[in-house]
Amino acid sequence: LQTISASIRAPLEDENCRVILDCGGDNTGAMVLNQFFKYFSPGDYLLLCVVNCNRPGTDTPEKAAAHIRAIEQTTGLTVTGLVSNAHLIRYTTAETVLEGWAFTKQVEAITGVPALCACCMESIVPQVENRDFDVFPIGMYMRESYLDKQV
Repeated sequence: LQTISASIRAPLEDENCRVILDCGGDNTGAMVLNQFFKYFSPGDYLLLCVVNCNRPGTDTPEKAAAHIRAIEQTTGLTVTGLVSNAHLIRYTTAETVLEGWAFTKQVEAITGVPALCACCMESIVPQVENRDFDVFPIGMYMRESYLDKQV
């Protein structure tokens, strides 16, 4: 059974607190939001869906769109924005990020959910900045064994 500690209610009830919940990458992971549904008023939350065109269940725009709709159906919430996070772990290049952004824009066209930004490893940012999208620089903090996985 997917759950989040009830202690999360305190920040959810505090109007001065911004809360970010990372609920996993599919409708099963997002199901945990159901226990906190009363805290999500329309227009008072952002539900961002991270799009990675290099993952097996979301490797076509149509599959990614179906994935988003499944999250919405399971949670009763509306996905409000898309974040492109196309990567190939250590083998990520500027081209990977650019292809991921183009893919995310296709998902936007299908779903009507706006593409907001593209995540990009800090080392690649200079190669992709000043494009037609915002770049969200990220670091890679993972176990070495995970970084060496073949994708």
